[in-house]
Amino acid sequence: MAAPDRANGYINFTKFVPDTNDLKKLPAVIGDDYPGKVEYVNLRAQLSQIVSLFGGEEEFGRIAHGRDHEASRRATVVLTNYSAIIECDSRNYWGDAISISSPGGEQVASGGEAPSGC
Repeated sequence: MAAPDRANGYINFTKFVPDTNDLKKLPAVIGDDYPGKVEYVNLRAQLSQIVSLFGGEEEFGRIAHGRDHEASRRATVVLTNYSAIIECDSRNYWGDAISISSPGGEQVASGGEAPSGC
């Protein structure tokens, strides 16, 4: 932390919290060791994708150095490399962001082309 009353500008964690409809699309480990429902997906995204989602460089900088240590935006996320792992005796889900779109449907940022084929 740069100071107790403001954020330091660094992104430590990026998470996608699915809504009820999205939860139906995401596989969860329900058996085996450490079963766990999907509460969020740890998101590996390019900084440009996150900056665009928060309104560009200027607005992102203002938020990243503001008083709040957490920020969120509604988004549609297309994932690849979705996986479930065990960390600290807990089930965690991870995915790479191919694209992140705003709720209105316009393209915000893309991390590349969506994979195709089998």
